[in-house]
Amino acid sequence: MADEFYEEMRDVAQELLDEFSQGEILVTSVSRGDPDPETPWVPGVRTTRVYRASGAVRPVERRFVDGQTVLTSDSQAVVGTKFVLLSIDGVPTAPLEVYMEPQPSDVVTVDGVPRTLLGVRRIPDGGTPVTFV
Repeated sequence: MADEFYEEMRDVAQELLDEFSQGEILVTSVSRGDPDPETPWVPGVRTTRVYRASGAVRPVERRFVDGQTVLTSDSQAVVGTKFVLLSIDGVPTAPLEVYMEPQPSDVVTVDGVPRTLLGVRRIPDGGTPVTFV
């Protein structure tokens, strides 16, 4: 029952973020495949995927600013859980909608300016995610 509620809220949040998305938000995710068992010292193949996200970007909330890790010039984004896969290893793909969770190792590009993620917060913390901050 709770999962159904949060799935419905996820869909509502996604519709609002799709309709009122601000600027172009791209998420670049790099992953490595499993190494060959015969040569485990050689890293697996590196794959870079680029996704488009719907969301809103704003200055970071003052309560998060610590003057060292988080600065007043930093930004904070709210994005939905649905992303559109645009390319794999630089090769454009047919747009494919996927549900994923951004990782701190991902790079977010907002209107052409790359930004490093310091962290990702799921909303809500448990169960079906509705948005990510």
